[in-house]
Amino acid sequence: MSQSSLRVKDVAEVINGFPFDAKEFTDVGDIPLVRIRDLSSEAFETFVPKESAPESAMIRDGDVVIGMDGDFNAVHWKRGPAA
Repeated sequence: MSQSSLRVKDVAEVINGFPFDAKEFTDVGDIPLVRIRDLSSEAFETFVPKESAPESAMIRDGDVVIGMDGDFNAVHWKRGPAA
């Protein structure tokens, strides 16, 4: 690795997806739940209650969100707070 190369862990906090309980999923609710298909959609399909979304599972505007499910999709998040 050259001196101009950096590891992601040295310049960013990497957080894996949170294991939400599917029993709490609803089609309306407090907090939008970001699923891989939501990265490129206009509307959220799934929500979770506020009390089931710990702060460590929240994403905010300005975060980089990466989905890897066959395709590699990365977005600069600007859709408000979500889990």
